Amino acid sequence: TFNWYKIQELHFTLSIHTRNYAEAYLIYLKVRKQATFSTLTTSAKETWIIYSAWVYLLKVTGKIKMTDRSTPDKFRIQKYLNEVPTFIQDKRGLNVPILISQIFLLLQQKQRDTILDRFEAIDKYKDRYLDKEYNFRSNVFIRMLLEVPKVNFRRRRVIEHTASLFAQLQEVPLEIANQSHDLEIMPYEDAWELLLDLLR
Repeated sequence: TFNWYKIQELHFTLSIHTRNYAEAYLIYLKVRKQATFSTLTTSAKETWIIYSAWVYLLKVTGKIKMTDRSTPDKFRIQKYLNEVPTFIQDKRGLNVPILISQIFLLLQQKQRDTILDRFEAIDKYKDRYLDKEYNFRSNVFIRMLLEVPKVNFRRRRVIEHTASLFAQLQEVPLEIANQSHDLEIMPYEDAWELLLDLLR
């Protein structure tokens, strides 16, 4: 039922936010295997497609450990980059995690020329839609991301150049932030750690 899928969304998000990535992966596989998945609305399916990008990133960085009994799901990076819309109608919805996941995937693929276009898009999006007061954490995190190409993707310099912004992020933890929880599929502190892993 629709409610069952919504409960799985909440369970998946809770598992990601508590760093129980193995549990999140099992929930993800359970949902994608459902015969009724194809009958979901476009927006409901899109949520799980976006989750698939984060599951993939957690696997390639070793945060989800694969075992012999794990069922590999086929994640097609180029298809995700091309087909998942960069902007959906609800400007406060999933646009931020879509843009961030696309940047992370391009970093993982070392497509640095392509990534510069995405950085330009996310910079414009920040200025247009992310209010500094009501979307403080997202605004700060995107400013951190924008420092990455400025220092030529060098991990140590990225850490140095974003130290003050990271401190600002920690001053307003997710629990007290005045923003939709949907914006952070993965808490930005954990997402930043993932990004630094991709820059190694």
